[in-house]
Amino acid sequence: MNDFAQFINDNTAFTNKRFFDLFNLINEQADVVYKQMGIKFPVVASSTVLYLSKSKEGSLTEIAKGLGLSHQLVSQRVKILLNLDLIKKQPAKNDKRKTIYTFTIDGERQSELLLEYCKGAEKAFDSLSESVGVDLITTMNKAITALNETSFAQRYNQP
Repeated sequence: MNDFAQFINDNTAFTNKRFFDLFNLINEQADVVYKQMGIKFPVVASSTVLYLSKSKEGSLTEIAKGLGLSHQLVSQRVKILLNLDLIKKQPAKNDKRKTIYTFTIDGERQSELLLEYCKGAEKAFDSLSESVGVDLITTMNKAITALNETSFAQRYNQP
Protein backbone atom coordinates (compact mmCIF):
# COMPACT_ATOMS: atom_id res chain seq x y z
CA MET A 1 0.00 0.00 0.00
CA ASN A 2 1.38 3.43 -0.90
CA ASP A 3 1.69 6.35 1.52
CA PHE A 4 -1.38 8.18 0.22
CA ALA A 5 -3.60 5.09 0.45
CA GLN A 6 -2.37 4.56 4.00
CA PHE A 7 -3.11 8.21 4.79
CA ILE A 8 -6.71 7.89 3.59
CA ASN A 9 -7.20 4.53 5.31
CA ASP A 10 -6.05 5.95 8.66
CA ASN A 11 -7.81 9.33 8.38
CA THR A 12 -11.16 9.42 10.21
CA ALA A 13 -12.36 12.08 7.75
CA PHE A 14 -12.60 9.22 5.24
CA THR A 15 -14.60 6.86 7.47
CA ASN A 16 -17.36 6.68 4.85
CA LYS A 17 -14.81 5.53 2.25
CA ARG A 18 -13.66 2.76 4.58
CA PHE A 19 -17.27 1.65 5.13
CA PHE A 20 -17.70 1.60 1.35
CA ASP A 21 -14.47 -0.41 1.02
CA LEU A 22 -15.80 -2.89 3.59
CA PHE A 23 -19.14 -3.07 1.76
CA ASN A 24 -17.37 -3.85 -1.52
CA LEU A 25 -15.06 -6.42 0.09
CA ILE A 26 -17.96 -8.26 1.72
CA ASN A 27 -19.91 -8.23 -1.56
CA GLU A 28 -16.94 -9.59 -3.50
CA GLN A 29 -16.33 -12.35 -0.97
CA ALA A 30 -20.02 -13.20 -0.58
CA ASP A 31 -20.26 -13.44 -4.38
CA VAL A 32 -17.80 -16.35 -4.21
CA VAL A 33 -20.14 -18.15 -1.81
CA TYR A 34 -23.15 -17.30 -4.00
CA LYS A 35 -21.44 -18.91 -6.98
CA GLN A 36 -20.55 -21.99 -4.92
CA MET A 37 -24.18 -22.33 -3.85
CA GLY A 38 -25.60 -21.76 -7.34
CA ILE A 39 -27.18 -18.40 -6.51
CA LYS A 40 -27.64 -16.60 -9.83
CA PHE A 41 -28.41 -13.05 -8.72
CA PRO A 42 -25.85 -10.52 -7.48
CA VAL A 43 -25.36 -9.94 -3.78
CA VAL A 44 -26.80 -6.41 -4.05
CA ALA A 45 -30.19 -7.84 -5.09
CA SER A 46 -30.40 -10.10 -2.01
CA SER A 47 -32.57 -7.83 0.12
CA THR A 48 -35.09 -7.56 -2.72
CA VAL A 49 -35.21 -11.35 -3.04
CA LEU A 50 -35.54 -11.68 0.72
CA TYR A 51 -38.39 -9.14 0.78
CA LEU A 52 -40.29 -11.09 -1.90
CA SER A 53 -39.63 -14.41 -0.15
CA LYS A 54 -41.27 -13.03 3.00
CA SER A 55 -44.10 -11.04 1.40
CA LYS A 56 -44.69 -13.30 -1.66
CA GLU A 57 -45.36 -10.24 -3.83
CA GLY A 58 -44.83 -6.51 -3.95
CA SER A 59 -44.90 -3.36 -6.03
CA LEU A 60 -41.79 -1.21 -6.45
CA THR A 61 -43.16 1.21 -3.87
CA GLU A 62 -43.91 -1.54 -1.36
CA ILE A 63 -40.51 -3.15 -1.80
CA ALA A 64 -38.71 0.21 -1.51
CA LYS A 65 -40.65 1.10 1.62
CA GLY A 66 -40.10 -2.34 3.13
CA LEU A 67 -36.35 -2.17 2.52
CA GLY A 68 -35.93 1.51 3.32
CA LEU A 69 -34.36 2.07 -0.10
CA SER A 70 -35.04 4.52 -2.89
CA HIS A 71 -37.57 3.67 -5.59
CA GLN A 72 -34.81 4.07 -8.20
CA LEU A 73 -32.46 1.61 -6.47
CA VAL A 74 -35.20 -0.99 -6.07
CA SER A 75 -36.18 -0.47 -9.71
CA GLN A 76 -32.60 -1.30 -10.78
CA ARG A 77 -32.56 -4.45 -8.65
CA VAL A 78 -35.98 -5.56 -9.87
CA LYS A 79 -34.77 -5.11 -13.45
CA ILE A 80 -31.82 -7.43 -12.72
CA LEU A 81 -34.17 -10.07 -11.30
CA LEU A 82 -36.53 -9.72 -14.27
CA ASN A 83 -33.64 -10.13 -16.73
CA LEU A 84 -32.59 -13.30 -14.89
CA ASP A 85 -36.20 -14.60 -15.10
CA LEU A 86 -36.33 -14.91 -11.32
CA ILE A 87 -39.38 -12.67 -10.97
CA LYS A 88 -42.32 -11.82 -13.17
CA LYS A 89 -44.57 -8.79 -13.27
CA GLN A 90 -48.28 -8.43 -13.63
CA PRO A 91 -50.84 -5.67 -13.18
CA ALA A 92 -52.38 -5.46 -9.71
CA LYS A 93 -55.89 -6.88 -9.52
CA ASN A 94 -57.37 -3.81 -7.86
CA ASP A 95 -55.32 -1.14 -9.70
CA LYS A 96 -54.16 -1.87 -13.25
CA ARG A 97 -51.73 1.08 -13.10
CA LYS A 98 -49.77 -0.70 -10.37
CA THR A 99 -47.32 -3.51 -11.22
CA ILE A 100 -46.88 -6.44 -8.84
CA TYR A 101 -43.74 -8.59 -8.78
CA THR A 102 -43.72 -12.26 -7.80
CA PHE A 103 -41.24 -15.12 -8.11
CA THR A 104 -41.01 -17.46 -11.04
CA ILE A 105 -40.43 -21.13 -10.20
CA ASP A 106 -36.68 -20.57 -10.58
CA GLY A 107 -36.96 -17.46 -8.42
CA GLU A 108 -38.58 -19.52 -5.65
CA ARG A 109 -35.65 -21.95 -5.79
CA GLN A 110 -33.19 -19.09 -5.70
CA SER A 111 -34.93 -17.54 -2.70
CA GLU A 112 -34.64 -20.87 -0.86
CA LEU A 113 -30.90 -20.86 -1.59
CA LEU A 114 -30.68 -17.31 -0.24
CA LEU A 115 -32.37 -18.37 3.01
CA GLU A 116 -29.84 -21.21 3.30
CA TYR A 117 -27.02 -18.73 2.62
CA CYS A 118 -28.34 -16.43 5.37
CA LYS A 119 -27.85 -19.13 8.00
CA GLY A 120 -24.19 -19.51 7.07
CA ALA A 121 -23.73 -15.76 6.68
CA GLU A 122 -24.93 -15.19 10.25
CA LYS A 123 -22.24 -17.55 11.50
CA ALA A 124 -19.62 -15.89 9.28
CA PHE A 125 -20.51 -12.39 10.52
CA ASP A 126 -20.57 -13.61 14.13
CA SER A 127 -17.06 -14.97 13.55
CA LEU A 128 -15.98 -11.66 12.00
CA SER A 129 -17.43 -9.74 14.96
CA GLU A 130 -15.49 -12.00 17.29
CA SER A 131 -12.29 -11.48 15.27
CA VAL A 132 -12.51 -7.69 15.45
CA GLY A 133 -13.73 -7.64 19.04
CA VAL A 134 -16.98 -5.77 18.51
CA ASP A 135 -20.55 -6.79 17.67
CA LEU A 136 -20.65 -5.31 14.17
CA ILE A 137 -24.42 -5.24 13.70
CA THR A 138 -25.03 -3.64 17.10
CA THR A 139 -22.30 -1.07 16.46
CA MET A 140 -23.66 -0.20 13.00
CA ASN A 141 -27.22 0.05 14.33
CA LYS A 142 -26.03 2.37 17.12
CA ALA A 143 -24.18 4.54 14.58
CA ILE A 144 -27.27 4.75 12.34
CA THR A 145 -29.47 5.66 15.32
CA ALA A 146 -26.98 8.31 16.47
CA LEU A 147 -26.83 9.86 12.98
CA ASN A 148 -30.61 9.88 12.74
CA GLU A 149 -30.74 11.70 16.08
CA THR A 150 -27.92 14.15 15.29
CA SER A 151 -26.99 14.31 11.61
CA PHE A 152 -23.46 14.33 10.25
CA ALA A 153 -23.99 17.95 9.12
CA GLN A 154 -25.06 18.95 12.63
CA ARG A 155 -22.03 17.21 14.10
CA TYR A 156 -19.78 18.82 11.49
CA ASN A 157 -21.12 22.30 12.23
CA GLN A 158 -20.85 22.01 16.01
CA PRO A 159 -18.42 24.54 17.52
